[in-house]
Amino acid sequence: MTVAVSPSCAAPGQMVEVILRNNSDQVIKLYDDCVFTGVFAGSSCTGTAVYGPSCAFSETPLEPGQSHVRSWVQTDDQGNPVPPGQYWFEITYTDENYEQDVHCCVPVTISSSCIPSVASAVPRNGSGSNPSTLASVYPPELGWYWDTSLDCSAHAPGLAHLFVYNSPASGVPGPYGELLVGGVRILRMTQPHAGAVVSFSAAVPLDVALCGVSAYSQGLCGGAPGRRLSNALDLVLGTHPQ
Repeated sequence: MTVAVSPSCAAPGQMVEVILRNNSDQVIKLYDDCVFTGVFAGSSCTGTAVYGPSCAFSETPLEPGQSHVRSWVQTDDQGNPVPPGQYWFEITYTDENYEQDVHCCVPVTISSSCIPSVASAVPRNGSGSNPSTLASVYPPELGWYWDTSLDCSAHAPGLAHLFVYNSPASGVPGPYGELLVGGVRILRMTQPHAGAVVSFSAAVPLDVALCGVSAYSQGLCGGAPGRRLSNALDLVLGTHPQ
């Protein structure tokens, strides 16, 4: 399972989302429709919660690949804004047969120094000679997944590649089209395609130091009539788009 808090560093009054994603191959269950059962001040989920969400007491199953989201607007149980500091969300879920409960505690920092950068993925295509076949399905949000699609329908079955580098390139001509990324390679993903759209998914670490970091991606479709580079996506790692 993956639990993400977005943003992990929030400005006072900013909405905070807690996202539980079932990335296992089994069904999990929440005991009600709440992702978190309480918000605690200090260093862990101990003591008395400053806020307890109002939940419908009904079983909420999560199938593999599904996610569930719950928001907190930085108020206590009386509706008053909480002061800046570190807070912790208590999350509890169980397996499909109620044989093993799982408890975890994830933090959020509230501070006026938290200036959020919003996650984004902006297409770029140099001179326009490359096919615009790479799209971001979900931007690179901290603590979550950056999902993309690469359309290889103009090719016979072959291999599809996704590259991420730390610098852009201005459109260097090559045998497969214009190269639009450069510098140091950060990530490479490869998988077969069947002459259709193929999806890629990469986990983005929940690390506040990455907020606002830029990266540059480009796809490559293999298979007849030959390898072909896609457009680029200029990425900014950051918080969930509001």
